[in-house]
Amino acid sequence: MKSKKTILIASVAALVLAFTACQNQPKTDQKAAESKTDIKQVQTKDEIKDNAKEEKDIQDKKENEVVKSDNPKASEFAEKVFEKVKNHWPHMNKIWPTYDYTKHNLILFHLDENGEPTDAWKINVKGINKLQASEYDKIDYPQVDGYSNLDYQGSKSIAMSFDEESLKDVDKSANTLHVTASHELVHFYYQGKLEVGGTRTQPYPVEKTPRQYRYMVMKNLEDAYKNPKNKEKALAQAKYWYEKWKTEFPNEYNDIRSTDIAEGTAKYTEYLSEIVNDKTGKEDVKKAVLKLINIDREFLSADSESYEMGAFSALLLDEQNPNWKNNFYESNTTLEELLLKDVKAVEEKMNPEIEKKINENIESFNVDVKKNLENITKVYEDKNIPYLKIDKSESTASFSSEGVFKYKDHEVASKYSAAFGVKDKTIKINKLSSIEEFDDTNEYVIIPLTMEHSVKNGVLTVKSNELEVNGVEVKTEKDSEGRTIYSVKVDK
Repeated sequence: MKSKKTILIASVAALVLAFTACQNQPKTDQKAAESKTDIKQVQTKDEIKDNAKEEKDIQDKKENEVVKSDNPKASEFAEKVFEKVKNHWPHMNKIWPTYDYTKHNLILFHLDENGEPTDAWKINVKGINKLQASEYDKIDYPQVDGYSNLDYQGSKSIAMSFDEESLKDVDKSANTLHVTASHELVHFYYQGKLEVGGTRTQPYPVEKTPRQYRYMVMKNLEDAYKNPKNKEKALAQAKYWYEKWKTEFPNEYNDIRSTDIAEGTAKYTEYLSEIVNDKTGKEDVKKAVLKLINIDREFLSADSESYEMGAFSALLLDEQNPNWKNNFYESNTTLEELLLKDVKAVEEKMNPEIEKKINENIESFNVDVKKNLENITKVYEDKNIPYLKIDKSESTASFSSEGVFKYKDHEVASKYSAAFGVKDKTIKINKLSSIEEFDDTNEYVIIPLTMEHSVKNGVLTVKSNELEVNGVEVKTEKDSEGRTIYSVKVDK
């Protein structure tokens, strides 16, 4: 900006001098002087225009420049993500009319082996810009595979991270990060607050029958999308299985409705986000989508089915009624209900191969979950096992688990993984089952300390494969049953 100001001052000075010279010309030379002045003014305007253009080009170059990090692979990864954003995000309104991904930033962090940021970039449809440490040191960066929403420089943004493991296959990892960002932005900024309610928690042990019914819905929706000639029959059979599931398992239907809506539309967006560009046609979309969606795998919970089932329903709705998205979220209707609203159900017999496969998968899964919950079952038998109670209400960290279950009087997450920060210390949980608790204002993760641990002067240290607590200050108290509770509130 300083150089632009100097140019303008110099140009104005030239105009003043030219005008003064004109005023001081003898009358006999007045016409010639006026002519010279006109020429001088035109030249000055051209100079201003050229200088302004040069200044803008320099500024644009700065904004779009990728300043290389000390890790060339990390820079390559960031550039690959930018290419995806540049090619696809300007066209997201083709997927949903209210989407405007041109106004979003992706703040991308590269983390070292300790989970600390070494580099960060701001990425949007206009360009990629490497951030200085002073520009990102106050941002709560997520761990790898995690994400968080934030307001950055006045724009609704998403923060994500990658590490050295991500760099083993740059193309694949960059694409995964891009479509995940596209998916999560739907949840953050476009769905609003769904008024349906419900929960992803399912009873343990997992029941087989509802998984069979929901899979048959999904299988028929896939058939309807893949085979237009069989579409009418396939939708009628999908309606049969959907109504059968809804009638026989009303609690699960009410619990999972919000997830079906939220994850179905987000997964639909995710698939199309790696397809839409300035040249995409309807047939291009269909061919590309069918290469991406795969339902020939295990679905072990209702919420795991929400994604693909919803994506197929949304794709079929696109064919049925291009205007279906108008006020969709306000309707509180699932994608499946909207698609099948006017369809007459036709009974279909259960496919014995599918039934057998699902039964075997669920039986095996229940055995695995029982083993994974051993640290939880122990605490019911032994009140001397202390708890680490983590208040994560202010944390932006994401987490993963193999499922959340209703077990006795608790909600438990099987193979829970997360990384939390408290001041300058860390708590890392790696595939360790946990208890989930909530009150009116806070949410907690409770870890039974069945492994070796030490508490000295109010500082907890744990070093195991499943749990690492790096000298964190805790508050020690007893619950109503006499169990020792070590409490800590994390800040990231």
